[in-house]
Amino acid sequence: MAYNWVMRNKIGLVSDTADVVDVCAIELTDTRNDPLAYPYPVIYHNVIGYNDLRDTELRIILTPEDLSQYNYIFRNPGKNRCRVFF
Repeated sequence: MAYNWVMRNKIGLVSDTADVVDVCAIELTDTRNDPLAYPYPVIYHNVIGYNDLRDTELRIILTPEDLSQYNYIFRNPGKNRCRVFF
C-alpha cells in the first residue's frame, strides 16, 4: 500500500464492548518485522492528514511504530491514547 491519501475525514468510532475489543480510527500494520513475510516494507509514502478523529478513543496505531518514518502523518486531532502520537 503506497502513495495513498487519507485526508479530511471525520471518523468517530466507539466500541460497545471496549473491555473486550477497542476500536481505532486509523491502523496501519506492516509485515516488515515478520520473518515469514515478504522482506520489504509494504506500507510507505502514504499521506494521512487533517482527519478529525476526536470522537474515537484510539486515534492512530502503527505496527511497527517506525511506520511514521515511511508515511507522512500530520494534524489528526483526537485523544492521545495511541501507541504513536502525531
